[in-house]
Amino acid sequence: MPSGFFSMFKKRTQYDEHIIATNDINTNKISNLIGDKILEIRVLQITSSKDYLDYNLTYIVLEKNGAIYFPVIGEDSFVNVKLHKSAKPLSERFSVNVYGQTIKNIYSSSDNIDSSSIIELENGYILYEKRVSPHGALGANLYVFPKKEFRKRVKKMKLHSLNSI
Repeated sequence: MPSGFFSMFKKRTQYDEHIIATNDINTNKISNLIGDKILEIRVLQITSSKDYLDYNLTYIVLEKNGAIYFPVIGEDSFVNVKLHKSAKPLSERFSVNVYGQTIKNIYSSSDNIDSSSIIELENGYILYEKRVSPHGALGANLYVFPKKEFRKRVKKMKLHSLNSI
């Protein structure tokens, strides 16, 4: 992994003003998200020409587990958060395929340099967050794909299911 990869996490001050944790990080296991229903998704996009990067932070509001950030690979647990007032709702085009759906599985991949988990919904749609992108490239965002389309895009990526762990 390139040494510069982790440098983006040193700039957490970019996110600090938006993070308000409301519980202990060790109390909620990522595996508890499987089987939970998505009630709402909000996306906060932060553009910064200062450090040449754009950031995306996705909030998922779940029926049983409350509001969380989109899971990151390697995290064993999650924290509940308050939605930032500037976070925008998922567009209607995508929300019809996401809201009310249950999380079927969560995947990680060692090939995934963006470090976000991949969430599979019971209706076959896939949620994937690209958290950081070069400024102006419009890459930092939440992506919603039908499973077939997602498989085409990541043919060579090895996915590891949370259900099989």
